[in-house]
Amino acid sequence: MKSSDYHKIVAQVLEIVEKTQFNPDRNVEIKEAGSPDIWKMVFQKKDTSLDELQGIMKQLGSNFIVNISAKDKNALLISIEAPSDDFIRLKDKAGQQPRGMFDQNGGQ
Repeated sequence: MKSSDYHKIVAQVLEIVEKTQFNPDRNVEIKEAGSPDIWKMVFQKKDTSLDELQGIMKQLGSNFIVNISAKDKNALLISIEAPSDDFIRLKDKAGQQPRGMFDQNGGQ
């Protein structure tokens, strides 16, 4: 996979989680989750809600699973897992969302 594709995937996931008030670390990365064909991204957050997690899953797709575990008494670890092919498909979505001056209204 090209480095630019990897970063498109990470950026797409970050955009989705940021919409639900996550403030992810800048060093978030994709990791293998037990096997090379299952990937995950892990985020730390003080708290979360079922609505937030359902919003993330809805935007990512039905093959993504969100797991929660305690990091310590002040933070949760939220892991987003899916088959690598589903993560790879996210890079194609990255160019479909209008932003800023290039939005559908011609930047006005």
